[in-house]
Amino acid sequence: MTTENTEKDQELDDVTLEMNANGEQLIVEELPLEEQLAQDLAREKDKFLRLFAEFENYKRRTAKERLDLFKTANQEVLQAMLPVLDDFDRAINEIKEI
Repeated sequence: MTTENTEKDQELDDVTLEMNANGEQLIVEELPLEEQLAQDLAREKDKFLRLFAEFENYKRRTAKERLDLFKTANQEVLQAMLPVLDDFDRAINEIKEI
């Protein structure tokens, strides 16, 4: 029995128990340190690239929104000034007739 237990212990040394999101235990084999570091590096690179892409999209979107805001703000100001300009034109025409 002792030899069976040591064999099982050696097998368990090569695997790790992890909990998934549902609370179930999963058996995951441990990888050599180099492979584990390579996977961690790949995971971090992926996270960095996704974050960088998200930030670039954010910058583009805010720049576009700012341009749209300036366009619409100018449009509203000019539309508000049109009646005043029309009144000035009428006033100048009246002055010329006098």
